[in-house]
Amino acid sequence: MTDINHYRYIFAGVLTVVVFLLGVFMSGQLDDARVSALENSIEKNNVELQSTQMQLNYLRSENVQDCDVLETGLQDIVASYNKRLSSLQTYQEDSLLKGQEFETLKRSYILSGIRYWMFAEEINRKCGRTSDTVLYFTSRVGAAETCEACAEMGEHLSLAKKERGSDVLIFTVPANLDDGMVEMLKQQYNVTSIPTTVFNGNRSNRIEGVGSLDRIGSKLEG
Repeated sequence: MTDINHYRYIFAGVLTVVVFLLGVFMSGQLDDARVSALENSIEKNNVELQSTQMQLNYLRSENVQDCDVLETGLQDIVASYNKRLSSLQTYQEDSLLKGQEFETLKRSYILSGIRYWMFAEEINRKCGRTSDTVLYFTSRVGAAETCEACAEMGEHLSLAKKERGSDVLIFTVPANLDDGMVEMLKQQYNVTSIPTTVFNGNRSNRIEGVGSLDRIGSKLEG
């Protein structure tokens, strides 16, 4: 009986080791698959970013002078940009790997959004105001929102966008992003708290904190 118990203990020990090693192997395989999928996603987003930058550069060139073409082109770029940024953020939240690569790519997207906002303001100066621009300074982009006021204001802006459609272009800027351009915008528009929302590039046409849907509407019309 003692020998039988002895062998049972040995068998149990060997089985535990085998299960442990199998778990390590499967975990490694899963990590490799996620890394590969993540790298593909990063590459895809990089290509899309390059494409939208080329479109923007073309619209800025002397080849395009028609205001309708400029406005439609910008709206298409912004729609594509928002779709890709949303996809990127969702993938990042679901992934535990390659965090630094995502942060770098996300920063590129945020800065691209600022470029598109600048171009929208340029079109409005050239062609008369064809769309309303919203520069929304919030706490963070692409992660769980810890600023309740930011989350609430973001929902109100989304509803305003849904009501007004393509006539409203919203550009989100994480105020804590360590970047010179972001700091310059914060100084330009005197952003000292979050959320802060600036309408149509007008420093005095703004909302600090949470604004109701009616108040946002009045700012867009102001």
